[in-house]
Amino acid sequence: MDCCKLVPFVGLCLALGTPFAARLLKLGAPPEQAMQTLATWPSWHKLSLPQYLTGLDQWIDHHYPLRLEIIRYHSYFKHRLLKAPSNWVVVGDGGWLFYAGNSTTEDLLGQDRFSEAELAHWVQAVRGRRAWLEQHGVHHLLVIAPNKSTIYPEALPALLRLQRKPGKFDQLMAALHQAGLGDDAVVDLRPRLLAEKARHICYWPTDSHWNAEGLLAASDEIMGRLAASGLAKPHPEYHALYRIEHVRRDGDCVGILAMTGLWPAFDFSQVSIQPTADSRMSKTTLSEVSRLTDFSPSVYPIAFERDSGQGRLVLLCDSFFRVGGLAPGSLGLPPLSIHFKRFVSVWNWYDAQNLADFPILEEIVAREHPDIVIEQFTERYLRTPPPDHPEFQKLLAP
Repeated sequence: MDCCKLVPFVGLCLALGTPFAARLLKLGAPPEQAMQTLATWPSWHKLSLPQYLTGLDQWIDHHYPLRLEIIRYHSYFKHRLLKAPSNWVVVGDGGWLFYAGNSTTEDLLGQDRFSEAELAHWVQAVRGRRAWLEQHGVHHLLVIAPNKSTIYPEALPALLRLQRKPGKFDQLMAALHQAGLGDDAVVDLRPRLLAEKARHICYWPTDSHWNAEGLLAASDEIMGRLAASGLAKPHPEYHALYRIEHVRRDGDCVGILAMTGLWPAFDFSQVSIQPTADSRMSKTTLSEVSRLTDFSPSVYPIAFERDSGQGRLVLLCDSFFRVGGLAPGSLGLPPLSIHFKRFVSVWNWYDAQNLADFPILEEIVAREHPDIVIEQFTERYLRTPPPDHPEFQKLLAP
């Protein structure tokens, strides 16, 4: 065998044999660190031949030696060096990463627009639930948190920046205002965050969420709206009750790329509330509602009370108000909680499904008797309007 044929043969043997040699020498991360659920070895005597072969293929895929290292360094070459996007993450300038799921990129390009019927559905759903809640003495406020790419388009790849077009957010705000749902009904957080970014970075660079400064700015904007309407009174010394710290760590987009430890780390600002003598964690019977507790305990409803506070608020939210900008020891309590006598946070999203339908709102009103219900949407979830119901629409009939 001449050298020209021997070199590729030896290279192929090394490529195929190295992972298995590493397994024998117990090198590399164990399979359990590569994924959450591992396939088990299939039992050939219990399965048909096609089922056995499928199970064997899954086992090999999950337990392949050096699997995690191969994925990570493939990601390093593809995303770090070539700056190529994945299906879920866009690689921006300066090491910034942008979540691309839920048709976020298509929305940026103006390719995921609402139809007139979809906008009409949105308006009808918002008006209906507002009318129903007001009949029960509850003020409803819709809050929309923008995607990071909306606030920091300059950090996107040049091709995306050049092709950006107005998206669903602009369409929806125009439709809501045209329907008479103004500042007392809807809070568009884009202007406040765009102004805030002149003073601070407002989003974690390698994460899909805002940071401490972004969360505080959003909370101040919401409280300003409620105070202007006479619906709430801010805590007189609330800024003194927040502690902001900076830690260097990876973000969720780094994990999605399987690049933990291989991507440039940034300082993440995070905030936690300093408890006062008259404040405490409480209980809520919403934790007895199975649909709100079918998931991880980390997303169960939580409650907080402050004796000197005023009013009762229920916040229907996603990770932007339960994770984004918050320190791990904050117990999921956003800055809004310090302003009220009773504050309840309900994580009402499962993937892109909004759980806040009529039965859930009924439970909230019956169990918590709130003065205000805030329903928070993140821009990437606008494709899913608030769930409508005939009971809502009865109050809108001519």
